[in-house]
Amino acid sequence: DVLRDYGLSDFFLELQTITDLRQRIHPRGFEASFTQLAKGVVVASQPAAFRDDTRRFWRGDTGMAGKMATRLAGSSDIFRHGKALPSHGVNFITAHDGFTLADLVAFNHKHNEANGEHNRDGTTDNISWNHGVEGATDDPRILAARAQDVRNLLATLLLARGTPMLSMGDELGRSQGGNNNAYAQDNTLSFVNWTQTDAGLTDFVAGLARLRAAHPALRADRFLTGEAAPGASLPDVQWLAPSGAPMSIADWEQADNRCLIAALHAPGDAGTIDYVVLVLNAAVTPLDIVLPGAGPGALWHRRLDTALVPGVAADANRPFGIAARSVVVFCAGA
Repeated sequence: DVLRDYGLSDFFLELQTITDLRQRIHPRGFEASFTQLAKGVVVASQPAAFRDDTRRFWRGDTGMAGKMATRLAGSSDIFRHGKALPSHGVNFITAHDGFTLADLVAFNHKHNEANGEHNRDGTTDNISWNHGVEGATDDPRILAARAQDVRNLLATLLLARGTPMLSMGDELGRSQGGNNNAYAQDNTLSFVNWTQTDAGLTDFVAGLARLRAAHPALRADRFLTGEAAPGASLPDVQWLAPSGAPMSIADWEQADNRCLIAALHAPGDAGTIDYVVLVLNAAVTPLDIVLPGAGPGALWHRRLDTALVPGVAADANRPFGIAARSVVVFCAGA
């Protein structure tokens, strides 16, 4: 009644709040859901599954290919009920509590000593990885690996079906020095220092947003099912093996499969079909993949590659080469 009286159109609830209410608002009882609470008022949920499965996939955990594919497809296992759409789910990897994105790939453990609780506060289940050194380092290889994993995580977030939520400061490279519960830190530890931002990372995130906006195949508000979308004759997604063949049951069940290839189709403008291939390779080894035909008179163009930094071009001798631990997007076009 309060929501209706004040005419709120949207609002935010903590995960725990939704968890406490879940049996009342949705009998299926998943951790975070959305529901129509009052006319015109919708609660959009934050499914922890997207956060946790994405972190585990990029950490290199085994047996994550199927779960990661489900998250990329809109998390229909959580949200597909009634008239739900992927946009009703809020995808996130980091939030206001927990590690920042920069710290997620730089610390294995929390470092909350400054909070005055002898490092007892804050979660110990961070699903993080430090690339061999805990915290600060001047090793260029480790710094490059961490930066690439940040780009991988951001690309996964922005290119998955659903509503992406970017924690403020992650696009700038902000760190809290491994503190994952900085609620008590009203100081430089929790502030955004605008004089120490990563301009290259900010540009990368802006490019991701433009890429998503430009391609219905990446942003269509429809769960990926493997069936043709309305107005299209091709499946909305085809999950492919590196050989170009459709993924088999054995491929999905292979515990050490750390590569996902999604050929995505969606109706475009003026009766066209938008055709995009999204590749996530969380393995520590590179690979070459075989792509399907791009369509009559079309070629594949590499529009995103998280392994490439400004000034470095893709290897012309490996047109469909995928670097270790990278995200690549190919778009069909003239």
